[in-house]
Amino acid sequence: MTTADRLDAESLDTDRAGSDRARLFALDPEVGRCPYRVFQDLREQPGLSFDETLGAYPVARYDDIVGVLEDSETFCSADHAGPQLSRAVASFGRFLTPRQLADLITPFELATVDGEHHRRLRGMTDGIFTSNAVRGWEPIIRSTCRDLIAGFRDRAGAAVEAVDAYAQPASVLSFVRILGLPPADLPMIMGWLRDMFTYLNEAHITREVVDRYADTSGEVIAYFREKNAALRAYPDTAVLSRLVHAERDGDHLTDREVASLCLGMLAGTSGTTANVVASAAWRLAEEPALAAQLRDAPAARLAAFANEMIRLYAPVQGTFRTTTRPATVGGTDLPAETYVFVLYGSGSRDGAVFPRPDEADLERPPGRRHLSMGHGAHRCLGGTLGPAQVRVAVEELLANFADITLADPGIRPGFQPNLINPGITELRLRLRVHTHQGVTP
Repeated sequence: MTTADRLDAESLDTDRAGSDRARLFALDPEVGRCPYRVFQDLREQPGLSFDETLGAYPVARYDDIVGVLEDSETFCSADHAGPQLSRAVASFGRFLTPRQLADLITPFELATVDGEHHRRLRGMTDGIFTSNAVRGWEPIIRSTCRDLIAGFRDRAGAAVEAVDAYAQPASVLSFVRILGLPPADLPMIMGWLRDMFTYLNEAHITREVVDRYADTSGEVIAYFREKNAALRAYPDTAVLSRLVHAERDGDHLTDREVASLCLGMLAGTSGTTANVVASAAWRLAEEPALAAQLRDAPAARLAAFANEMIRLYAPVQGTFRTTTRPATVGGTDLPAETYVFVLYGSGSRDGAVFPRPDEADLERPPGRRHLSMGHGAHRCLGGTLGPAQVRVAVEELLANFADITLADPGIRPGFQPNLINPGITELRLRLRVHTHQGVTP
């Protein structure tokens, strides 16, 4: 744990396992910002126990999580965001025809389907996000980071809000460029995502809410239909073009599927990679010795740091699965139609798999892969891209700034609790530039 992690953990009452668990799943930010003792409690308890606040059985041990994720026939992904979102989507059906419902954009469609439907979508996308492709995109990531740093590099001594100024745009804007979309369209795209998630999280789904969602969905499809048509006539090498021309046994993605996949990846980048970049910057500000150690480190060591940040601060804390038939997890028998909540963030800190699980160990020997990017058929599509984005973002920070410190020592960064994507929302840093003007070549 970092110093702040330890302070947060030690501030919790030692006899609070049940109450803190309820607070975590009720989105209490004081527990949510440091949930690791709750995760440990869940891993150490015998079997699983149903959580009323969550409406599901938390699954916290590494091996149990792997078992669930490798059995998509028993553990369905359709309600991956949990009971509330499931109820919201079901409510849409009261107002729309089946055809209208089928035409709606769902930002995380790839995460909600299993079986042949999932294999079809994944089969058309897996070949795009290869290690070679990511190496080819690295100049885009690096130039994006450098452009952003140029915007605040000369503000020596002034506080910089690093989430909005760096972590978020370094992640999302670089991916917009990799997709092949105009960077100027980013505010419009992010507006669509905000609108869609706002509508889906409405407590009461009314006809007005459905109409607003359908209008936004129509705008998204129209936008991508125009982009896709141009790329069918004049293809390029960017990701969007490759999606448009993806083919499997004569089958191609529809305009709606392309739009859904792109929005899902953009939403994921915004809510996952950006969170890890912010956590890494916070860690460097807290631990100047670590920053000094990494400043002139080879790429492999920076890659190890990025991987440890992803493991420690899982960009997706967990997702839901629903049993399609009776099942046994962790020695507990579960009936059909039961929710489980697989806690990637807990599995990635399971001491039975990772020695010194709460430490950033840059010499960690090869072993079983952490779960912070998912596992099995639903492993994150950007599982190669995300670590590269984190590594380059950290590398450019260290190359440009001799000191990275907290602007408000003793005040914890802003934090947004969320069952699936919790993260830092505000991180004020003071940055001292190097006396030389060079940056990483």
